[in-house]
Amino acid sequence: MKNYFSILIIPIAVLITSASCKKTVNEVDILSVNCKIDGRTWTSYSDDFKLSAAKCRISKNGEQVFITATNTRLSEKIGILISTPGKLIIEGKYDLNSQSFLSGTYYLFNVGQFITGNGYQGEIEIISIDKIKSRITGKFHYSCYNEQTKKSVEITEGNFKLPYSIH
Repeated sequence: MKNYFSILIIPIAVLITSASCKKTVNEVDILSVNCKIDGRTWTSYSDDFKLSAAKCRISKNGEQVFITATNTRLSEKIGILISTPGKLIIEGKYDLNSQSFLSGTYYLFNVGQFITGNGYQGEIEIISIDKIKSRITGKFHYSCYNEQTKKSVEITEGNFKLPYSIH
């Protein structure tokens, strides 16, 4: 009787364990921003339970989207702002050039903020805005500049898949 019980329990335990691992992978996939910073692979990450690794906020009646992503291990942060006063933000491409409130930023602790503008620009493409699940997906790339250090940073191959909140 004990052998039958053991034979039955082991497959059930394996099934439960593998099912819970798959859920964790999907949750990580949903809350992520990935890109390359000057050719180096970068992923949003936070080891501080009070700080979200990545988030998206839609505000001003759908006329503004603000995405922020942090990597606490590297003390780096990126941000994208799309603001189109009087016009609803929908799926499509938007230039990041600091004109008309469209910008991309990179922040490095002890160095400061790099921002698009003055010839440093890029693009964000919003692929989908799922209003039922409150999810937004897209891709981006941009170059940005720090006036104090006189250096630039290239953000390439960026993509995001995030839940969004409405403010």
